[in-house]
Amino acid sequence: MADERPPPDFMSALGTEYFVLQSTASSTISESGSRVSIYLSSLASGLVALGFSSSSPRAFASLAFTVLPTVFVLGWFTIVRLIDTSVANVISPRRMALKAPLPAAAGIGVVAGLSMLMLSLRYEHLRLTPVVLSSYVAAAATDGSPGVS
Repeated sequence: MADERPPPDFMSALGTEYFVLQSTASSTISESGSRVSIYLSSLASGLVALGFSSSSPRAFASLAFTVLPTVFVLGWFTIVRLIDTSVANVISPRRMALKAPLPAAAGIGVVAGLSMLMLSLRYEHLRLTPVVLSSYVAAAATDGSPGVS
C-alpha cells in the first residue's frame, strides 16, 4: 500500500483547491492596493479642497467640518479592512502548505467561509481516498500541525 499512487481524481481536486487558494491570496492583495489608493486619493482631494478654500474662513470651516470627519471615517474603515485582508493573506499560504486551518470564529468573513468549505471538501476527499489518508496523517505527525488538514 505504500507504493500506491493517489488517484488522478484526488490530484485534480487538490490542484483545483490550490488554484482557488492562490486566487484568494491574489484577490486580497489586489483589494488592499485598491483600498489604499482610494483612501489616499480621497485624502489628497480633501486637502486640496481645504487649500483652495483657505482664503475664506467661513468656507474653510464648513468644508473642514465635513471633509475631515469623512476622511477620518474612511481611513478607519480602510485600516480595519486592510487588517482583515492581511489576516486572510496570511491564512492562504498556510492553507496552501496544507497546515491546520484557523477556526471560523477568527472573524475573517467570506475568506473563512470559503476556507472552511474547502477544508470540508478536503476531508471528504481523504475519506474517499484511503491511500492518501496515511500520507496526510504522517505529514501531520511530522510537521507538528494539530490534526489532519
